[in-house]
Amino acid sequence: MSFFIGLIAYKKTIESFIYYLSISKTMSANRKALLALCKEVASEFDNWQFINQQFVNRANKGLHWVIYTNFHCRPGFTSFDYDTGVYLPKFTKYMDKVFECKHKNQFTFFEQKLNIRNKSLLKDRWFRHPTPGTFDDKELAKEEIRRWIIQGEAYLQQAWPGAKDDATVLALAKQKEICYQQGAVLVLLAASQGDFDFAKRFYAGETELYPKTNFYGKYHPKLQPKLAELEEQWQREGKLF
Repeated sequence: MSFFIGLIAYKKTIESFIYYLSISKTMSANRKALLALCKEVASEFDNWQFINQQFVNRANKGLHWVIYTNFHCRPGFTSFDYDTGVYLPKFTKYMDKVFECKHKNQFTFFEQKLNIRNKSLLKDRWFRHPTPGTFDDKELAKEEIRRWIIQGEAYLQQAWPGAKDDATVLALAKQKEICYQQGAVLVLLAASQGDFDFAKRFYAGETELYPKTNFYGKYHPKLQPKLAELEEQWQREGKLF
């Protein structure tokens, strides 16, 4: 009797494995098709590329615009998030070294833009896949992706006017509450420009803006003890990297 019970359990395990393998293949096909469509649409725009699930504008070598749409795949549909941000290539590499980490996404500062995401042309904000790797309306899907780039670029230009390098980004970031919520990044960027007074005022709670939430709180214990050493390096060399 126990043999047959075990056999039935084994059969159900195999069936479940086959089912989940099928779902995994379906979602993989949907994701692959959507990534390819993003890459195709990005090629329609000057200076925009789709790399590592991010739309990146590298027209300025010192500052990149980034639009990140994290996809959530299901067997019949794919939903998405929508973040915009700025990426300072050299500074962010230095930041990873100081924070002893590797940022997956190419953001120095980021901002979730629900108002752009929620104006989706797609019903329920879903890309629908009637069969694996297909779209119920491919042209509408492409139009939605174009909307991401057009509205994202317009917002970035409005939110970061004149930004072109570390110094100009810092000047604007000091005026943005969202950047204070990414306080460890803001403090290190200020230090990299020799503004250690700002770093000290931030940790003393004396800045005009102060984070209500903190996305990078875990990095403060790594950064704060190093500030004196970094200030000495700045005074000695006039730069941190």
